[in-house]
Amino acid sequence: MNPTKSYLTSIKPRSFVLNVFGLLIFLTFFASGCSKDELNKMVSDVKESAGEAVSQAKQVAKTAGNLTAATDMDGKGSMQLDVATEFSASYIRLVPIAGEAVLQIKNNTDDTETFPSFFIQGSVKAASLDGIVGKPVACRVFAQPVSRGDVWSNLNSEPIMVTVQKTDNKFSAKFESATLTNSASGATTSASGTFECVEF
Repeated sequence: MNPTKSYLTSIKPRSFVLNVFGLLIFLTFFASGCSKDELNKMVSDVKESAGEAVSQAKQVAKTAGNLTAATDMDGKGSMQLDVATEFSASYIRLVPIAGEAVLQIKNNTDDTETFPSFFIQGSVKAASLDGIVGKPVACRVFAQPVSRGDVWSNLNSEPIMVTVQKTDNKFSAKFESATLTNSASGATTSASGTFECVEF
């Protein structure tokens, strides 16, 4: 078994700096017993391993950047229903209607639904989202974890107070201690929700 090859293949990006230092000591120790060609081969292998480590680190950074970019473009949300439910997008807007407006927060921007799905709606007297920041809005809340599955919602007579906030020009919304009812079983659950929203 080649001890040099075995050591090189054990290198991990996580401890790259320490491994390179160790390799230098390793090479120094064995240099006296190696030919020039063998020593050059060792150095070449070290460079190759270093290049792989850098490439892997860049890929990790790129993946993290893509996830961040996706969140910035689509938002995200979560609700505690009978189980914790995550939503891959969260959009917010005000729809003007006869001198008033309707606040809408949902996980899609068109008629094509993705699941888990949610929809929040409430009437407000404001010209823009900035006009309702920090002011609780009485809303209907609907959530459907799976396609053709049960829908969780609050009764029309029991509106849920949803609060919109704005930080660094980004909107968020949340509600707490709400009661939602299952459309099929009639069971109720204590619900809460938080949403990082993108205006649309």
